[in-house]
Amino acid sequence: MKIKTNILLRIYFVYALIFLSAISILVQVYLIQNYKDGYWQKKSKDLSTRLFSIPSERGNIYGYDENLLATSIPYFDLYVDFGAQGMSQELFDANVDSLAWYMANVFQKQSLTKYKSDLIQAKKNKKRYFLIKRGASYPALKAIKQWPLFREGKNKGGLIVETKQNRKNPYNLLAQRTIGVYRENVAPVGLEAYYDNILAGQAGQVLKQKIAGDTWMPINDSLAISPINGLDIYTTIDINLQDAAETSLFKALDSSQADFGCAIVMDVKTGAIRAIANLGRSGDGRLWEIENYAVTFKSEPGSTFKAVSYLMLLDKGYVDINDTVYNGGGVWNFYGRRMSDEHIHDPILSIKEAFARSSNIAIARLIDKHYKKNKNEFYNNLKKYGLTQKSGIDLLGETNPKVTPPKQWSNLSLPWRATGYEQTFSPLQLLTFYNTIANNGYRAKPYLVEKIGKNGKVIKEIKPQIASTPIASQKAIDQLKAMLKEVVENPKGTGKSIRSEYFELGGKSGTAKILDRSAGTFSNANQAMFAGFFPVTNPRYSCIVMIYNPKGAYRTGGGIAGPVFKEIAERALATDINIAPDYTKEISTPPILLAKMKGENHQVKNILDHFGYPTKLADEIDFVETEVRKSGVKLAPSATSESKMPDLIGLSFDDAIYLMESLGLKITYSGIGKVQKQSIAPGTNITRGNHIYIVMN
Repeated sequence: MKIKTNILLRIYFVYALIFLSAISILVQVYLIQNYKDGYWQKKSKDLSTRLFSIPSERGNIYGYDENLLATSIPYFDLYVDFGAQGMSQELFDANVDSLAWYMANVFQKQSLTKYKSDLIQAKKNKKRYFLIKRGASYPALKAIKQWPLFREGKNKGGLIVETKQNRKNPYNLLAQRTIGVYRENVAPVGLEAYYDNILAGQAGQVLKQKIAGDTWMPINDSLAISPINGLDIYTTIDINLQDAAETSLFKALDSSQADFGCAIVMDVKTGAIRAIANLGRSGDGRLWEIENYAVTFKSEPGSTFKAVSYLMLLDKGYVDINDTVYNGGGVWNFYGRRMSDEHIHDPILSIKEAFARSSNIAIARLIDKHYKKNKNEFYNNLKKYGLTQKSGIDLLGETNPKVTPPKQWSNLSLPWRATGYEQTFSPLQLLTFYNTIANNGYRAKPYLVEKIGKNGKVIKEIKPQIASTPIASQKAIDQLKAMLKEVVENPKGTGKSIRSEYFELGGKSGTAKILDRSAGTFSNANQAMFAGFFPVTNPRYSCIVMIYNPKGAYRTGGGIAGPVFKEIAERALATDINIAPDYTKEISTPPILLAKMKGENHQVKNILDHFGYPTKLADEIDFVETEVRKSGVKLAPSATSESKMPDLIGLSFDDAIYLMESLGLKITYSGIGKVQKQSIAPGTNITRGNHIYIVMN
């Protein structure tokens, strides 16, 4: 019994020791954590290290002619490590006065005395990350590296350089929504978003140590993993056509006080997007690139859809363009609902004329007659034409077309669908159909990037994707092309106001009523649209213009959207004179566009040569302008000198910017298009560094 008691006492003693030891450990932990207000905890934090990401240099975005559309401009945050191993007190003392002088004279934020005092105090405290300058440019960095103390190198001078990037669009608002925006903490859009993995490259890593003030300082650059820079993308955007689309669209939206609009230009043979303009009203009423309406917005297309309906009839042989159709003198009743042609009262029209004059009743009667017993065939035709799916463009956010299956249709659906209602498409999806007609029935997938490269070397080419079979017979396609031309050429056609003296246009207007969803009825507001291609013979470009809710007298597709289409087409002629040689060669007198030209020497000479006005002006002259004489057009040097302000009026955006930069001037501008005003009058004495403000329209 006594032995048992002794064993228990020993066990209790051991347990007591263990318990007391545990209490002692806990007390020590508490004391360590709270020693001198958490001294060791703070010390631990101060000595902590962490890997930080080094951003790679983002790739450039180029236009079709390799103009730079987006690039990353490096800037630098500069610090000094006053604990640098090689920075002796003697070296610091010998350089502090002159270093403070440079900082005071260049930065001009503080006095020389204050700069010197701050530097001395920082050295005394051995500050490891003393800020010198934020956001320094590369030329500024090069200069600062040669300042006293810093010129001794990093080990002795202590200069720490942190590289950052700022994304810039040299053409400012031009195609901004399509190119996209890339900023820290902002979701990228446009091409910046779609090709982010290619443009971004691969980030590097650097080890940093936390120092006083919760500041992280690089430990050793030699241990850093260098980033891999991003690749460049080469887009299909033609700067001249983009400028034409944005300028023309801006004027139309501004004059009509419309809510928003878009314009797209596509290369017929390839599907390459040459221009895509989007403008909407910001909160203060200004027109801005707010949203990519061309891709993300869908609506009922109205009469522009009639080309789709007529192709279904022509391809099946249900009608011929010379056939006639009875339209009831402008009023018809479909299953108890009235449809009208308010502007057409002829009882009988030819198929071609019904299309040109945009008769609702004619196409509604024909579609209802031939497809009411087989609505699935109507729907399957839309599938075959590519109108039930996205276009597949290389941009995020493309909307799906809304085309419900026939089982959801009523008796009224076919007549109203034939005229462009009860189904919605984006402008790009509708343009892809018109481009297919222009391309003899072969559908081309729209795309925006054609090459990926690095340092000027092509790494990958992106080929056009063209369907192997046409969507309809060649006969039907040719007949529809003739009908689209008739819209513009017919004296009563809805596109008669855009007939061009230079070459033939083909297209279809559309004026769709906008649905008031709160009331469940159509409002008085319109959506105006014009879609087509040019020239009609051997088309080069297809184009669509959409203007939402225009006000005033010109609210129809032919009245407000058509003129934008025409301006873009004529600008295309001016920049690509091989589009319509058969028409331009017939002009016997100098066209007005030749009399108003001003720009880069070789571009102007090429156009004059094509029109039969050869020139002998020396190639070394950069800028020229045309002078009209009785004998024709004369090419003259545009007056420029390094000491006098040149006349910029009439120059394109890129020519004006190039000329001003070559003279060393700093430029601020507003608007898009050609130069209309300049803040420094022509002939005024100038010096490099002067500021000039130009207004374009």
